[in-house]
Amino acid sequence: MTTHILSMTYPPKIEAVRRLECRRTTRLFNPENPFEEGDSVLIHGWAGKPYRSPWNWRLPKMPILPPIDLLAMEHTIGCWQNPITGTPLSRESVNISYVPWQDPLVDELARLDGIDPPTGMALKEVLEGFHGKFTDKPVIFQVIRW
Repeated sequence: MTTHILSMTYPPKIEAVRRLECRRTTRLFNPENPFEEGDSVLIHGWAGKPYRSPWNWRLPKMPILPPIDLLAMEHTIGCWQNPITGTPLSRESVNISYVPWQDPLVDELARLDGIDPPTGMALKEVLEGFHGKFTDKPVIFQVIRW
Protein backbone atom coordinates (compact mmCIF):
# COMPACT_ATOMS: atom_id res chain seq x y z
CA MET A 1 0.00 0.00 0.00
CA THR A 2 1.30 3.39 -1.04
CA THR A 3 0.74 6.87 0.35
CA HIS A 4 0.46 9.33 -2.55
CA ILE A 5 1.26 12.98 -1.84
CA LEU A 6 -1.00 15.25 -3.91
CA SER A 7 -0.81 19.00 -4.16
CA MET A 8 -3.84 21.09 -5.02
CA THR A 9 -2.99 23.81 -7.55
CA TYR A 10 -6.39 24.48 -9.21
CA PRO A 11 -7.58 27.62 -7.33
CA PRO A 12 -11.39 27.14 -7.63
CA LYS A 13 -11.09 23.74 -5.94
CA ILE A 14 -8.68 24.35 -3.08
CA GLU A 15 -11.03 25.61 -0.35
CA ALA A 16 -13.62 22.89 -1.09
CA VAL A 17 -10.89 20.26 -0.73
CA ARG A 18 -9.71 21.80 2.54
CA ARG A 19 -13.28 21.69 3.89
CA LEU A 20 -13.66 18.09 2.57
CA GLU A 21 -16.59 19.20 0.40
CA CYS A 22 -14.66 18.06 -2.68
CA ARG A 23 -13.27 14.56 -2.15
CA ARG A 24 -11.93 13.66 -5.59
CA THR A 25 -9.42 14.70 -8.19
CA THR A 26 -8.64 13.60 -11.74
CA ARG A 27 -4.98 12.78 -12.25
CA LEU A 28 -2.89 11.54 -15.15
CA PHE A 29 -2.32 7.78 -14.90
CA ASN A 30 1.25 6.94 -13.96
CA PRO A 31 2.04 3.27 -14.71
CA GLU A 32 5.11 3.53 -12.46
CA ASN A 33 3.00 4.64 -9.47
CA PRO A 34 -0.71 3.95 -10.08
CA PHE A 35 -3.37 4.72 -7.52
CA GLU A 36 -4.86 1.48 -6.21
CA GLU A 37 -7.53 0.44 -3.74
CA GLY A 38 -5.99 0.33 -0.27
CA ASP A 39 -3.62 3.23 -0.98
CA SER A 40 -3.94 6.53 0.85
CA VAL A 41 -3.48 10.19 -0.03
CA LEU A 42 -1.93 13.11 1.78
CA ILE A 43 -3.18 16.35 0.21
CA HIS A 44 -1.51 19.72 0.61
CA GLY A 45 -1.32 23.24 -0.77
CA TRP A 46 1.57 25.59 -1.42
CA ALA A 47 2.46 28.86 0.33
CA GLY A 48 3.53 30.41 -2.99
CA LYS A 49 4.61 29.10 -6.35
CA PRO A 50 3.91 25.34 -6.63
CA TYR A 51 6.97 23.12 -6.20
CA ARG A 52 9.11 26.15 -5.31
CA SER A 53 7.64 27.14 -1.97
CA PRO A 54 6.82 25.42 1.32
CA TRP A 55 3.52 23.74 2.02
CA ASN A 56 1.05 26.05 3.76
CA TRP A 57 -1.60 23.45 4.65
CA ARG A 58 -2.17 19.73 4.55
CA LEU A 59 -4.93 17.30 5.33
CA PRO A 60 -4.50 14.12 7.35
CA LYS A 61 -3.64 10.98 5.42
CA MET A 62 -6.86 9.42 4.08
CA PRO A 63 -7.63 6.05 2.43
CA ILE A 64 -8.76 6.16 -1.18
CA LEU A 65 -11.73 4.41 -2.73
CA PRO A 66 -11.15 2.27 -5.83
CA PRO A 67 -9.90 4.62 -8.57
CA ILE A 68 -11.96 5.18 -11.73
CA ASP A 69 -10.02 5.01 -14.99
CA LEU A 70 -10.86 7.43 -17.81
CA LEU A 71 -9.67 7.70 -21.41
CA ALA A 72 -9.60 11.32 -22.57
CA MET A 73 -9.63 12.15 -26.27
CA GLU A 74 -10.33 15.23 -28.36
CA HIS A 75 -14.10 14.76 -28.69
CA THR A 76 -14.98 12.05 -26.16
CA ILE A 77 -14.18 10.61 -22.78
CA GLY A 78 -14.26 6.86 -22.26
CA CYS A 79 -14.66 4.77 -19.15
CA TRP A 80 -15.26 1.22 -17.98
CA GLN A 81 -17.12 2.43 -14.90
CA ASN A 82 -19.66 5.11 -14.13
CA PRO A 83 -17.33 8.07 -13.46
CA ILE A 84 -19.62 9.26 -10.65
CA THR A 85 -20.21 6.06 -8.65
CA GLY A 86 -17.47 3.72 -9.89
CA THR A 87 -19.97 0.96 -10.69
CA PRO A 88 -19.21 -1.02 -13.86
CA LEU A 89 -20.96 0.15 -17.04
CA SER A 90 -20.87 -3.37 -18.50
CA ARG A 91 -20.29 -6.94 -17.46
CA GLU A 92 -17.32 -7.14 -19.82
CA SER A 93 -14.30 -5.22 -18.59
CA VAL A 94 -13.18 -4.83 -22.21
CA ASN A 95 -16.27 -2.78 -23.09
CA ILE A 96 -15.64 0.93 -22.85
CA SER A 97 -18.42 3.50 -22.98
CA TYR A 98 -17.58 6.74 -24.78
CA VAL A 99 -19.52 9.95 -24.25
CA PRO A 100 -18.94 13.47 -25.59
CA TRP A 101 -17.40 16.05 -23.28
CA GLN A 102 -20.76 17.90 -23.38
CA ASP A 103 -22.67 14.92 -21.88
CA PRO A 104 -24.56 15.54 -18.60
CA LEU A 105 -22.63 12.66 -17.02
CA VAL A 106 -19.34 14.48 -17.70
CA ASP A 107 -20.87 17.73 -16.41
CA GLU A 108 -21.62 15.91 -13.13
CA LEU A 109 -18.07 14.55 -13.03
CA ALA A 110 -16.80 18.12 -13.44
CA ARG A 111 -19.09 19.37 -10.65
CA LEU A 112 -17.91 16.67 -8.24
CA ASP A 113 -14.30 17.42 -9.19
CA GLY A 114 -14.65 21.10 -8.24
CA ILE A 115 -14.35 22.45 -11.79
CA ASP A 116 -15.57 26.01 -12.39
CA PRO A 117 -17.84 26.23 -14.30
CA PRO A 118 -19.02 22.66 -13.63
CA THR A 119 -19.18 21.46 -17.24
CA GLY A 120 -17.51 18.68 -19.18
CA MET A 121 -15.97 21.21 -21.55
CA ALA A 122 -14.46 23.12 -18.62
CA LEU A 123 -13.08 19.83 -17.23
CA LYS A 124 -11.50 19.15 -20.62
CA GLU A 125 -9.96 22.65 -20.66
CA VAL A 126 -8.51 22.19 -17.16
CA LEU A 127 -7.03 18.77 -17.98
CA GLU A 128 -5.61 20.05 -21.28
CA GLY A 129 -4.17 23.06 -19.43
CA PHE A 130 -2.17 20.69 -17.23
CA HIS A 131 -1.36 17.98 -19.81
CA GLY A 132 -1.65 19.43 -23.35
CA LYS A 133 -4.31 19.24 -26.05
CA PHE A 134 -6.09 15.91 -26.52
CA THR A 135 -6.07 14.17 -29.90
CA ASP A 136 -7.66 10.95 -31.12
CA LYS A 137 -5.00 9.05 -29.12
CA PRO A 138 -6.41 8.22 -25.65
CA VAL A 139 -4.76 9.71 -22.56
CA ILE A 140 -5.41 7.68 -19.40
CA PHE A 141 -6.50 9.43 -16.21
CA GLN A 142 -7.60 8.17 -12.82
CA VAL A 143 -10.37 9.72 -10.73
CA ILE A 144 -9.04 9.54 -7.18
CA ARG A 145 -11.70 9.57 -4.44
CA TRP A 146 -11.13 9.76 -0.70
